[in-house]
Amino acid sequence: MSDPRTHLGSSSATSMRSSPMHVRGSRRHLLRALGIGALGAAGLSGCDLSGLPRPGQEDTAPSSTAPPPALRIAQIGTAVGLEAAHDSVVDLAINEARIDVDLYGRVFDQKLDILQRHVVQDLSEDLSAYAQELAAASTAVAIVHVPDEMLERALPAFVDAGILVVSVNSSAVDLRAGSVDSRGLLARLVASDTVLAQQWTAQAIGSGGRGEDQGEPGTIALVAPRGMRGASLESALTSVAGPQGGRLVHRTLHAADDLGDADEIARAIVATRPALVVLGGGPEEVPLIPALRRAVLGPDGRPTLRLPIAVGPYLSHDHDPDTLGEEGTENLTGVQAGGELNRDLQYKLLARDHSLTDFSFAHQAYDAVVMVALAALIAGRATGTDIAQQLAGLLEGTEECTTFEECRPAAADGDEIAYRPRSGELRFDETLELVKGSLRTVTWSADGRIEKLSPTTFGD
Repeated sequence: MSDPRTHLGSSSATSMRSSPMHVRGSRRHLLRALGIGALGAAGLSGCDLSGLPRPGQEDTAPSSTAPPPALRIAQIGTAVGLEAAHDSVVDLAINEARIDVDLYGRVFDQKLDILQRHVVQDLSEDLSAYAQELAAASTAVAIVHVPDEMLERALPAFVDAGILVVSVNSSAVDLRAGSVDSRGLLARLVASDTVLAQQWTAQAIGSGGRGEDQGEPGTIALVAPRGMRGASLESALTSVAGPQGGRLVHRTLHAADDLGDADEIARAIVATRPALVVLGGGPEEVPLIPALRRAVLGPDGRPTLRLPIAVGPYLSHDHDPDTLGEEGTENLTGVQAGGELNRDLQYKLLARDHSLTDFSFAHQAYDAVVMVALAALIAGRATGTDIAQQLAGLLEGTEECTTFEECRPAAADGDEIAYRPRSGELRFDETLELVKGSLRTVTWSADGRIEKLSPTTFGD
């Protein structure tokens, strides 16, 4: 018997990226997305969106026999920036979650209406206009995987439209501390940079010492891209390390995709003798790893300084050993978002793309769809505000469940469920910021491949 999933619509990275309308935020793109996702090609010519509810328009209560409207979800990814390397697996994970929800009960007895993926092609793109088009089409939720700068610019438009934004990758502290009031319509499914700073500060305090080949405990050198990411990491490390007696002793903020002279930066870092070097960028920072190993060598060819290196989520993957240099993985640690990898989800994703080796942000993307679907069931309505109000509670109830299939009956009956996400332990505060979550510490073997993933939990 054929797999029923193969007959459902797909938003796979391969098929979507080959279509020009997949990458445009125009009204024409949205109409086509709606035509494929909800109406069918034959009915598109007669479609009139003028009658769809708009922000501020009074809702008409459904009749006792009519089900609520289908849950309409937008998905926004990127082909540019650090996030681009993971966008394909995020796309696949969203599609797998959509398939599971539709197979195992659906929402309001209807298939999820997930629009074709909008893929950003230019970091200067303003998603505000697209948010307005989504609002005009009664979209309740946008699952986003884009740089924080782009999310910050567009967030007011999504909030004004009443669209819940669920980010599978956003971590910048400034997004919460800035002037944008998310009004409870921004949920972030990964640890903030403050949590990463806490982990790195503890590592710097533990790595330092008083020996001639050790840096002062708590001293940190930071290398990161200029812009929101670098500023966020610098702010987080400064605020976390300071009260514990630590401090930043070196900072290099470089242009995106251009580190500059790796050996020059390495010599400047070694001169400050830090207990830990933090690399917060992407592939452009890899040459700094062998450069740092060279910079600590004395005249006799032996290291004069023990120099641990911690890399962020966008460098925590398999590496070509030639790019890391000799002993490049020694005292090298990384971090990935989420807890223990879920085997079932891995197998499903590998069935779609056998070449996958990095599952970063895939578990969060899968959870985003399932959690939104469950929240809509609990709320009994498919609006962004109603769904947002149920997200925190569906993680904290008494009826524990691990899949949509398990959770749906209790959620539909109004029971207080405790969904256990694919991405590990999660708990939100009142703003839908994580106050409890999971991280994976990464270590490598000499051949540049990930040797071990060690899940840890942060928060209360």
